Amino acid sequence: MTINKFKKEVKIFYKKQNNQDYLYKPSEFWKSANFKIFTSIIKKKNFNNFKSIKINLNFFIPTYKYFFDINRKFLKKFFSEFKISKKKKLFFLSYINGYQGALSDYRTFKSSIEQSDRLGLINFNESKYCNPSERFNFEGRNYSKSALNYLLGMSFFQNNTKTYLPKVILEIGGGYGTLGEILKQSKIKNFKYIDVDIVPMISIAKFYLAKVYKMKKFQKFEKFEKSKKIKINKLDKINFLCPWHLKKLDGKISLFVNFISFQEMEPEIVKNYLSIIVKLKPRYILLKNLREGKNTKPKSYIVNKVFSKKVLKPVKSSLYHKYLDRFYRLIKKDVYSFGEKKIDGFNSEILLFERKVH
Repeated sequence: MTINKFKKEVKIFYKKQNNQDYLYKPSEFWKSANFKIFTSIIKKKNFNNFKSIKINLNFFIPTYKYFFDINRKFLKKFFSEFKISKKKKLFFLSYINGYQGALSDYRTFKSSIEQSDRLGLINFNESKYCNPSERFNFEGRNYSKSALNYLLGMSFFQNNTKTYLPKVILEIGGGYGTLGEILKQSKIKNFKYIDVDIVPMISIAKFYLAKVYKMKKFQKFEKFEKSKKIKINKLDKINFLCPWHLKKLDGKISLFVNFISFQEMEPEIVKNYLSIIVKLKPRYILLKNLREGKNTKPKSYIVNKVFSKKVLKPVKSSLYHKYLDRFYRLIKKDVYSFGEKKIDGFNSEILLFERKVH
């Protein structure tokens, strides 16, 4: 598929998405941003630079840099006014530019795999594709916040699952495809990765992973659109599905992953997705989301003028415990090491569930 045909596919399935049941459409959190991301990618032809576009950095490409609005002129005046030494300047800048946050996560990741790394996570080195705005080098390898988020999550998984190697990994809300890139460089052989996401995010992941895996052809969504059933054992190594294709999956998976995106949906949408996942009988379920859920959206808020980044009703960790309790048991949960203790009182909690009968 040429890039022009690829762009045409994005347009077609973006329109198809608008005609789906609300359970498979972008949530309230994503509505306005989704349109702007689609516009920036299609009309401005920014596929090759999507990692540095501001709207993407605000929504699905996490960064360690919190102070985008601090410019060099301000810093120069600040340093001059308080007569700060060179060493203190460097220390201050290392917090502003995200280095200290990245280093902290890298140190946790490195120490977590010191005794055992059967998945081969230490091999990971993130690519330069699509012009990343933030990239840190530690011991000769490159990492983004997205990469370290997933590496910490997969390290948490391998530390609590003994010798298990997942062969069929399904993810909802895979961002630009970081987990797929990690799997490629891992020690897991003959795996299948299934990424499910809204359009155009799923198209962005497809574009990025096609580069990472050096795929000459893009897998077409039409392949799944026409199928009544999608046999998991017949799938390719790397697969990209739109949300409404998920209910067509037939077979079993080893591991289900959701990092951060369930917290950006309404409870009904999450329950629907979980009901489908449970039927696929994954041995393990790995989740990382805000324990307290996202902020709710004020009624007076006009979502089309400003990006709310808020939800109508929060999805809390208690929802997962309650909904999965019949078939799954919680193995372990964490906030401080593999999750993230936030300064605003919210907690990014990682949860690992195992199927009771497998």
